[in-house]
Amino acid sequence: MKHLRSSGALDPTRDLYVERACDAALLARIRASETCLVLAPRQVGKSSLLIHAQRVLADECHIGRVDLSSLIGGDADLGMWCERFAGAAVKALRIPSRDEAWWRGHRGAFAGGASAALFGAFDARREAAERPVVVMVDELRFLLDLPFRLELLVLLRALRDHLAERNGARVSFVFAGVASLHELIADVSAHPFEARAVSVSDFTLDEALAGFPPALEGSPNERESMARAVYERTSGHPAMTQAALLDASTEAPGDAAERTAAAIDRLYLAHDIKDVGLFKDAELGFSPTAGDGARRRAVERIDLYATVRAAHPEAVAVDVRSPGRGEALKALRIAGVVSMESRGESPRARTRNEVFARVFDARWIERHRARDDVAECTRA
Repeated sequence: MKHLRSSGALDPTRDLYVERACDAALLARIRASETCLVLAPRQVGKSSLLIHAQRVLADECHIGRVDLSSLIGGDADLGMWCERFAGAAVKALRIPSRDEAWWRGHRGAFAGGASAALFGAFDARREAAERPVVVMVDELRFLLDLPFRLELLVLLRALRDHLAERNGARVSFVFAGVASLHELIADVSAHPFEARAVSVSDFTLDEALAGFPPALEGSPNERESMARAVYERTSGHPAMTQAALLDASTEAPGDAAERTAAAIDRLYLAHDIKDVGLFKDAELGFSPTAGDGARRRAVERIDLYATVRAAHPEAVAVDVRSPGRGEALKALRIAGVVSMESRGESPRARTRNEVFARVFDARWIERHRARDDVAECTRA
């Protein structure tokens, strides 16, 4: 029996993986050799989504995942970063031995040549590759502090185009993280990629009921009751749902709603925000800021969240054409405190779930509105 996992990336050999609509969307776009952008709040299963796709597509393409959190250092210049990235990608793509030997023998010639390092590594990969090559670039936020991030994205685009023109090779990228490609560069018009977004959402009730009961103890009715009770509190938040199911399963047999309530209290409600990773990450989206523009954005985020929270548990329409509203809504989604009921020009947003609504309540809103930076901007 596969096991529930409440944090960290999926171990496909032992962990239960419950598929969502985004799984099919990502697989379809990778198979079409499209560059994809997987942008979502923290702890919603982005990395697990990539690992699952990699496992499904292993026989269809050369596919590998590069985790930028273990790759990028503050000392790296563009050339050094490209060599690190190329080496990591070659390893992730499981280069056959003759190609690995080629890379070891030629990498010295690429010292200081960023494009040569990238192109050389991938040309080595293509010597025996008849299938498409897919590079998954995870933890995208680690690019935000790089002064050469635009040059880097331009190089990756050039790499893709170079291999396509040279021998018809199909090379595509999947970028995943909490930062979009548009956040990585100042001039959106100079954006080197046209990436297709894959929306990562929470589990629907149907997905939760189809996927989680087999990993639980008890009769079929007891397992379904537990999954329903947890979903009612978490609204399908991936990490929170699995953590609550794991914790509730340690309770003595009894009413599913009571066991769930006890688990939610132990895991989340009995702690300060700073002591719960999910809440600490969310609060970073409202952190004190410097500069008039940053202060104004902080006020817009707090005001919009106050509007959404006041309507809880109902969804509220957000006029993204109003100055600052679209950016504020995006920031709240990345912080993880709201979810979207609908998108487009007239999106509707709601508080993420019952747990977030209790933690980030009216008292929390007033406390943040009373901050010096917010109060000063409001008075101005």
